[in-house]
Amino acid sequence: PTVPITHILIFRYDIDWRYLVNASQGDNKEEIEKAQNLLKGVQAAYQESHERASDAAKALIEAETREEASRRAEQEAKDRESDAHAAKAELEAALAEVKAQEDAYNSKTEDLKKKSET
Repeated sequence: PTVPITHILIFRYDIDWRYLVNASQGDNKEEIEKAQNLLKGVQAAYQESHERASDAAKALIEAETREEASRRAEQEAKDRESDAHAAKAELEAALAEVKAQEDAYNSKTEDLKKKSET
């Protein structure tokens, strides 16, 4: 049976297998540095994107809140307009009643004047 070289190295030098697996292979510091720089660039772009998305979400919530407030204000205005129309109709009815009473009073006064003159 054959034994992989990694097993031999782990047992012979008594090292942690995680260290062996993650150790760099040869002299590739330039590539690692380049990859690290690319990773930092990607992380910065992700952070900026995440912040923009967060700001957009906050703006959306704020816009929805303002929209709901304007809907409530519109409904309140409609309710007040309805109340105003009802009050106007009530006042017109009361005015008509007062006018009718005034006409009846004037008519009665005219009748009484005519009767008193004859």
